[in-house]
Amino acid sequence: MRPGKPVMAGQLGEMIVLGLPGNPVSAFVTALLFAKPAAAALAGAASPLARQFTVRAAAHLPANGERIDHVRARNTVDGVVPVGPNDSASLGGLAAADCLIVRPPNAPPANIGDTVPIYVLD
Repeated sequence: MRPGKPVMAGQLGEMIVLGLPGNPVSAFVTALLFAKPAAAALAGAASPLARQFTVRAAAHLPANGERIDHVRARNTVDGVVPVGPNDSASLGGLAAADCLIVRPPNAPPANIGDTVPIYVLD
């Protein structure tokens, strides 16, 4: 997945171990998708996973490569638009984002008006 590489999960005796990547955006995304749901599940939450919705794209999204990609974005009245910069060490795009567009592995381009899945950043 991108951002979020490398990530490690395991168990040591009864202790659950989760290792997050070193870049700040990668650490944030993996914490949102893995650490937060794990903590919520351990606390007994009925629905511990990050909330995912389908919304309209308000900008063209290029085809995706072999890894799932989580694109920092903003959900507007016209639909969702990427915000940048989009590298895993840059906090500017994350600070401007209120959601992550989920681009599955090998996804074809998405055009304006197509629906895309997002995770809400809360």
